[in-house]
Amino acid sequence: MPATHPLLKTKSPWVHLLTLTSGQTASSVLKPPPGLLVHELDGADCVTKSRLLAAFSRAFAFPEYFDPNWDAFEECLCDLEWRPAEGYLLIVQQ
Repeated sequence: MPATHPLLKTKSPWVHLLTLTSGQTASSVLKPPPGLLVHELDGADCVTKSRLLAAFSRAFAFPEYFDPNWDAFEECLCDLEWRPAEGYLLIVQQ
């Protein structure tokens, strides 16, 4: 995977805005490099803390012991040993 790909930069920004036209989807426009594990969330489902944590838990397949709180959320995102990949791409659609 080329280290120059914009999604692999180690310096900010780590958040990219993708503006789509009518009929386009993120997966039809965005071509992530091989090795990235891609997850998609519907931003409309993430309007409360509990729904946001549940959406991340489903998308990243958090372990069964995940307790939906900020500390456990941070711990799971920093570990991800059960979801090995060269990198992770999260697409949040509005």
